Amino acid sequence: MNDLETDCAPVITRPISQRMDHLNKLHQKSMDTSDSLSDPGYGSGSLSFSSGEVASLREEITRLNNNKSLEAVKEQSENITDIDELSSETRELSTGDEGYVEESAQETETSEVVLQDRITPEALMVYGTDSEGDNLLFLAIINGQVPLASVIIQMAPAADWLDIHNDELRQTALHLAALTKQVSIVRRLIVGGACLEMCDHNGDTPLHIACRQGDHETVRALLEPVRYEELQQNEYSISYQTIPQNLEIRNSSGCTCLHVAAENGHLNVMKVLLSKGAQINNGDAKRGATALHRAAERGDLSLTTFLLGLSDINVDSKMYDGTTPAAIAYCRRYSGIVTILKKFGARTEYLSEMFDDSDSDA
Repeated sequence: MNDLETDCAPVITRPISQRMDHLNKLHQKSMDTSDSLSDPGYGSGSLSFSSGEVASLREEITRLNNNKSLEAVKEQSENITDIDELSSETRELSTGDEGYVEESAQETETSEVVLQDRITPEALMVYGTDSEGDNLLFLAIINGQVPLASVIIQMAPAADWLDIHNDELRQTALHLAALTKQVSIVRRLIVGGACLEMCDHNGDTPLHIACRQGDHETVRALLEPVRYEELQQNEYSISYQTIPQNLEIRNSSGCTCLHVAAENGHLNVMKVLLSKGAQINNGDAKRGATALHRAAERGDLSLTTFLLGLSDINVDSKMYDGTTPAAIAYCRRYSGIVTILKKFGARTEYLSEMFDDSDSDA
């Protein structure tokens, strides 16, 4: 079972009618006079919506989540995070994050005033977490309710509210949007200031997830800097965030996004990462295996050929135990990989003696 399945299983059966009622009341009042959200250009089409559509979406999510008792609803409502706790948590999330610029004392004071003005009971109801760390934004994303998720993002009092994570899997809204391949929501979260470098329980950033899935469009959305016109969607200012993110961030397995893409044979994703500055010869933290080692392990001739065509590739890069890509391919009897590695200058003269002697001893 993958992370999304693990997360969805308990979430889809959670009734949250009380918070849905608050959301509907708010948007029944505001949607008729609000401007449509502009299309960020990632294939979502128009994100405009009416109050009636929001009500319909609310009813649909409620229908998907009406399998628990009223006692459970009451218990979860009582466990929603209070305003002081939520404000404290979200402020802590943004402190010292790599890629953000520190604000001056005056800017900080001004931001605090604006934040307090935007922390309404409705925003708290929507972003407040239940006893398992889930909120309405997570639920809307998991159920593919793009317009409703866009409404909730628009309601965020500040950018760091978008970085709230669930308890067990430590997934933010951006992780969930990447897992469900909802590129328009991924982009809207980035424009809203969601942190790109937050890690889930596997140490994965949202970009790790998109690279593992070979989701080329989401990878592009995660790597593209925010444009000025996109920022006009926000009702609050966001701090500077370096985009592309640090592409050398390692997950719990010691892998960068490039390693993850190579391990799964996603050549198009690798091309995008390399164009943004990913380091081709860096090994992972556990074995020291590079992207070329992974191509050899897979016996992937097209991926190997592509990598060998890069001017700065180290064809004889060594893992921590001294193993080269050619040694891996020879040991696994991928003769085509060995041949092309040799053609591009890999040392292969010692392979037959090393491995044939080992086979004889065995």
